[in-house]
Parts: sequence; structure tokens; C-alpha cells
Amino acid sequence: SSTSAWPARSAGSTTSRHSSAAVPCSGPLTAARPASTTMAGSARVDVVNDVDWHEHEQMLKVAFPVDVHADEVTREIQFGHLRSPIHTNTSWDAARFEVCAHRWVDVSEPGFGVALLNDSKYGHDAVREADPGGTPTTVLRLTLLRGARYPDPEADQGDHRFTYSLLPHAGDLREGDVIGEAARLNAPVRVVPADYEPRQRLGELVVRFPQIGRASCRERVSSPV
Repeated sequence: SSTSAWPARSAGSTTSRHSSAAVPCSGPLTAARPASTTMAGSARVDVVNDVDWHEHEQMLKVAFPVDVHADEVTREIQFGHLRSPIHTNTSWDAARFEVCAHRWVDVSEPGFGVALLNDSKYGHDAVREADPGGTPTTVLRLTLLRGARYPDPEADQGDHRFTYSLLPHAGDLREGDVIGEAARLNAPVRVVPADYEPRQRLGELVVRFPQIGRASCRERVSSPV
């Protein structure tokens, strides 16, 4: 493993290998290389994953036991978000496996909460558990990869790169800016090289972005001199 630090960011990485075979074999192994990153000014912890997936009839999930006493999970859907109970009061409740969500799910109690963000995964589940002392806690889980054989036996096989993030926050999801952090994770700032032409006119600068589309894009930036 390796770690590095900058004034605005800190990061660490590790590599692990796994095979579902019960005995040694010469077949391909699944290799996972997660790298965690934190940014200055943000409580979000990003985990960038490079996975070479070669499993069948297996599922890869990530789980976060969090010290939150919640009875429902809030999840993003197409045009907003909704709340779903996470109790298991009936057999139907206990049979729930996972729910679909887009960029984030959140569990909160009065004054505190934790959100699980992602950039390309949709299967989530949340369950209530208790710590060794009997205090209620919540476990957030995200399905990362599957090894299904039907309808496509090669589904998810091969290389994958994806990011999930853990975001603790004060207050509810609005006070914690969960929606904004999820948007920033999925649409990060992109650096694009550009050429500029200084003009003689007062404070005018013409910037061209030839990489955007087939035609060059021009933007005027004016400032007083």
C-alpha cells in the first residue's frame, strides 16, 4: 500500500486478490485496487476502485456499519427522492433484498446522518442492527459487481472503474448538502486546455476551446482595467 498527501488532498491505495475457487487453480483471479481520497473542505471520503472481475455466482458488495439510529432510508430516484422503511416487522419486510437508487442513499437521526454516494451503481440496501452493547445501529450496503450466469453469463466480467463515497454530515440530508456532494462526485470539474487571444480593446480576452464539439467554442471574458 502507499499513501501521499497534498495541501488540498490526501490519498491512499491498496491491492487485493481473490478467487472463488475452493482449490488452487490456474484460472483468472479477481483483483481489486481501491484508493481512498479526501478533499480539503469536504467531509466526503471517495473510494476509487479498479477491479478486474472474474467471478461467477458471486456478488461483491461494500458495507458500512454507521452509528445512526434510523428506521428509514432516503434514496434518490429519477425526479427526486423518497423514503423507504428498513425495519423487519413482517416476513415481507424481512424478504426485501435491495432497492434501486441513483446517486445517493442517506440515513439520518435528529442532528446527524451518513450518506453513501456513488457514480455508477444502483443496488442498495440498509438494515438495522445492534452493536455488542445493544445500541441500535444501521448498516448501509452498495452492490458493486455481480457474477450472474443468466441472461448473460459474461455480465460484469473484466475491468471496471467506479467510485463510491461515504459522507457523514450534521443535520438532515439538506443541511449536509448530500444532493450537492453527489452531483459534484458525478460531474467533477474538468480541466480543458484552451488558447487565448489578448485583444487591444479594454479588458477583453477571447478564449477558444477546440476540444469541445467539432467547431471551436469562443468565450469572452471582460474585466475593468
